Amino acid sequence: MTYDLYGHDLQDKEAELMDLVRAVQRDAAQKLSEAGHEEAARLIFPYYPEETDSE
Repeated sequence: MTYDLYGHDLQDKEAELMDLVRAVQRDAAQKLSEAGHEEAARLIFPYYPEETDSE
């Protein structure tokens, strides 16, 4: 997905992909927590539910 991107385009795409990864981790951790698997949820998303918008 990033093989043909350089410079700012590459940085933007990497940031977009990391946002997607973080959202998936957060959602998986939430589902695990709801199912009673708190330790597994912390391993997937250690700071759940805390998030910072400063990134």
